Amino acid sequence: MREDERDRVSLLGSEAWKRLKKCKDYNDWLKVGEALLVGREWAMNQAQTNKPEGKGYNLCFSEYLQRYKLDDMDKGDRSRLFKMMDALPQIEIWRRTLALTERLKLNHPNAVLRKFKAAFEVPDPSKPVKPGLRDSVAELSEENMQLKAHIAELEAARTKEPLQLTLEEVRAAYIRSLLSGLEREADLQVELGLLRLRVMEVLKGKPVNQREA
Repeated sequence: MREDERDRVSLLGSEAWKRLKKCKDYNDWLKVGEALLVGREWAMNQAQTNKPEGKGYNLCFSEYLQRYKLDDMDKGDRSRLFKMMDALPQIEIWRRTLALTERLKLNHPNAVLRKFKAAFEVPDPSKPVKPGLRDSVAELSEENMQLKAHIAELEAARTKEPLQLTLEEVRAAYIRSLLSGLEREADLQVELGLLRLRVMEVLKGKPVNQREA
């Protein structure tokens, strides 16, 4: 790249960085990104290296950043902006698939990269899938029903009489289990604790349908 062209791109990036400090805009991030790419190329040429690393490169790149007043950018943001620019063709194609309101929200390189990676992330089949809330509630509901059946078997074997259990709390817990959110799981955990206590009472010979005074 010719020196005048490099200087033009760098100055545009410098002006864009000034604006980004006041108002975030995706196009300004692109201008800053282009300036960083130009600076990286210049620093590599100056340091006579084909990789953006090493003491010589770091000194030259630092000089470039200071010259064009880009040196106060957060290092993490600069690193992610480099990654965004390296994948820019794919990102631009992906952005065109988004609704206008969504594109307007995605300005900062952090947000752009996070959403872009999430859109194309392929689940690793070797990693175990962590059960979600719905799965946990389903398992708790199944254990709830199994415990009720176990209580009925124990009571029937002990009394030889038709089972007369007071299960208002169990019914209430089952109804609550149909509700969404964390409240369902919490209610079922409490009810399971009560049911486990009832199993212990039956095993000790205490009638289940008698309430404590």
